[in-house]
Amino acid sequence: MKQQLWVIIVMVVTLLGFMMGYSVPPFMEVGFGVKTESKEPQAMSSEELEQYYKSLYQDNSGGSE
Repeated sequence: MKQQLWVIIVMVVTLLGFMMGYSVPPFMEVGFGVKTESKEPQAMSSEELEQYYKSLYQDNSGGSE
């Protein structure tokens, strides 16, 4: 009876360790559980977007002639 209990405990601990090993790294990559601050990309204002698309249009139309 005592040996069966230890076999079950070892199997459960091994399974839990395996599951924790595969679940923790993705959270660490995105910053979950890490004390550092993550910077999100700044959104462009409508004027900046308009200027960006104008420059793309000029570059694109100038190269096709």
